[in-house]
Formats: sequence, structure tokens, C-alpha cells
Amino acid sequence: MALVTMLLTASSCAEPNTPQGMATRSAAQTPPPNTSSRPSTPMPGVTLSSLGFMHGPAGFTVPAGLDLRDRVDQSNVVTLVVPAAQGQGLLDYLNASLPALGYTVTARSADSLIFEAPGWQGAFTMSDALAGLTLRRLAQ
Repeated sequence: MALVTMLLTASSCAEPNTPQGMATRSAAQTPPPNTSSRPSTPMPGVTLSSLGFMHGPAGFTVPAGLDLRDRVDQSNVVTLVVPAAQGQGLLDYLNASLPALGYTVTARSADSLIFEAPGWQGAFTMSDALAGLTLRRLAQ
């Protein structure tokens, strides 16, 4: 439950992906990746279903080799928890792959993302101990 709270808190901490939001970032935060160099196809990865998830968005991928420390697999929400050491790699993967997977990043900071696609909202955040990715199915 603490991770879900952490992920929901990330949505209020991440700054909007707008020129005004970017201008308020501190020097320690990294700017968003250059969108002109994003691939038109997702980076190689593994589907949530191949990791045993039954309820995630079809075709959603994450990097292979994640050490899943905890998971939630419900009809309305899927959460993956990994060690902090894998957080930056997962964040980099999401930044590179989300557009090709059909997701729009709506907010980001140096350690979190908020994104959406038709029917789904997602959030990623990391701390010194853990990193988590949550995908929430929107009501139809």
C-alpha cells in the first residue's frame, strides 16, 4: 500500500510537461528527453503478460530482466515494484518506449513520469529503496 501511495504522490510532484513547467525545474533535475530522436517502434522488452500479469494493457512492455519485488495484478490496476538499482533503467526504457507504445507523457521530473493512453493512465516513480510502475484502467 505504501508504494501505491508513493506512486499517487508522484503524480502531484511531477511538473507538467510544458515550457512553463520545465522553466521551474532546478538545475539538479534533468530535462525531458529530446522527442525528435524517439524510436517509432518500442525498444525490445517483455510484455506484462509474459511476466504473468493477466490485467495489464495489451502489448505494454518493460525491460527484460527486472527483479520484481512485489506486484499487484487486478482488473483495474497493475503495479510492478523493482529495486532502486533498476529504477533508472526502467525510467530510461519508459521515456524511450512510451510514445511508440501509444502513450503520451503528461508530466515528468528527474525521477517520475505520468502518462496516459486511451483507456489507461500510468505513473512511475523511484526512491532510494524502490521503484514502481502503476497502470490504471480507466472506467469505460
